[in-house]
Amino acid sequence: MENAVTKLEELHRFLSALPPGHVTDYDLLSSLVVKVSDAWEERSPSYAVMKPEKVLERLADANWQPPILKFSMVPARGSSRVRRQGWGLNIKTMEAKCLKPTPARFPGKFNH
Repeated sequence: MENAVTKLEELHRFLSALPPGHVTDYDLLSSLVVKVSDAWEERSPSYAVMKPEKVLERLADANWQPPILKFSMVPARGSSRVRRQGWGLNIKTMEAKCLKPTPARFPGKFNH
């Protein structure tokens, strides 16, 4: 009996097949958003850093720099926040951390 592939492993395989750099292709970005959301939920259903549905709805500006996937989270509609949140997800360790906020007026750029 073969071991089932986890969502984290699926994300790792997906990213390993991508060249480093910004993910600009709409279909690839759509697939990436789903895979990140699934992996985030699998990481721990009660993972306190970010709810998976927020990832699915708000992930933008993905930049793959192995082993780190950087992306920003678009502020929720109606949110009083004026900045996007930059995130880094280490695919080797599956650790995610919030990076410096990115001004909303400069979409697609990370502050570091």
